[in-house]
Amino acid sequence: MDTLAALGAIATIGVAYVLLPVGLSVFAEFSKPNEVICPENGEPAHVAVDATYAAITSAVGMNRLRLDGCSRWPERGACNRGCLSQFAH
Repeated sequence: MDTLAALGAIATIGVAYVLLPVGLSVFAEFSKPNEVICPENGEPAHVAVDATYAAITSAVGMNRLRLDGCSRWPERGACNRGCLSQFAH
């Protein structure tokens, strides 16, 4: 087996056994709607986290979240998204 094929095999194993399980776990966690307390008014709000973005960034060690939707949008769509700090990620 030449060096390039061996490196390809190692990379494939790394993706299959490390990155994929982490990404799938995070995707499952954030693919459902969540209720948070809106930092602006202190009342409950239903938010949707971009699960694909969360999964990809987690798999590469960045752990970033972004909102995909909120029950207070569109009228408060320009908020600072402070509710994201309520997620343990």
